[in-house]
Amino acid sequence: MRFRQLACLLLLVAAIVLGGTARGALVTQYSFTDVVAGTLNRNATTVAPNVTAGSITDSPTVNGNAISVLSRTTGVGYATQPVLSAARANFNESSVRANVFFTFTISANAGSELDLTSLDFNVAQGGGTALQRDYDIRTSLDGFATSLTGVVPIPSVRPTFTAATVDLSGASFQNLTSPLTFQFRFFTPTVSQNIDFDNITLNGTVSTVPEVSTLPVLAMLGSWMARRRQRDV
Repeated sequence: MRFRQLACLLLLVAAIVLGGTARGALVTQYSFTDVVAGTLNRNATTVAPNVTAGSITDSPTVNGNAISVLSRTTGVGYATQPVLSAARANFNESSVRANVFFTFTISANAGSELDLTSLDFNVAQGGGTALQRDYDIRTSLDGFATSLTGVVPIPSVRPTFTAATVDLSGASFQNLTSPLTFQFRFFTPTVSQNIDFDNITLNGTVSTVPEVSTLPVLAMLGSWMARRRQRDV
C-alpha cells in the first residue's frame, strides 16, 4: 500500500515538472480590430501567456519594388469587420507567385514551449471574377520550401467567407522553443485584386519546459522506487 502511494506521488511530481501548465487552446489571433481608427492593425489582438507574436509583415521588395499591398477593409458586408485585404502590387515582380506573401512570427517565451494543433482563418475573394484567386501556406521550419496546403482556390466571394483549417498536429509542430514564421502566399489573376482574410488564429498549448536540474532528481526518485519495490516483493 505504501509503495502504491509513493508511486502516485512520483507520477504527480513528474507531471508537474515535465508537463508544466497547458494554457488554453488559442495561442494567438489576428482579428484586425481597430486600435487607431481607419488604420490596419497588423498586431496580434489575442496572445496566450508566455507567447510572443509578431505583427503581420509584407513580403520584402524585389529590385526595389513593393510586391504586396496590405490594407484595411470595412463596410463591405462581412459579419466581422475590418478585415485584411491583400493584393499584388503594380510591378512586374509581383507576377512571380513565390514573391507575393505576408508573414507573422510566433515564439514561446524563455522556459516555455509550444505544441500546435491547427491554423484557422477566414478567406474570400475580394470581388467577383471568372479567374481564380488562391493561397498557399508555408512555414520557416523548412525554409518555406514545401507547402502545408498546396495552392488552394478560394471558392467564396466578398462578403461570404470560407472557413479554412490547416492541421498542425504533426510531430514537427510540437515542443517548439524557437521562433516559427508562417508565410501566407496569395495570388490573383491581375494586380490590384484583393483577397480578404480575417480571424487568423493559431491553436495549441503553451507548456513549461522542465529545467535540466530537475531531471536528475526524477531519475533518483525512479531508481529509489524500483529498489523499494524489489525489496517489498
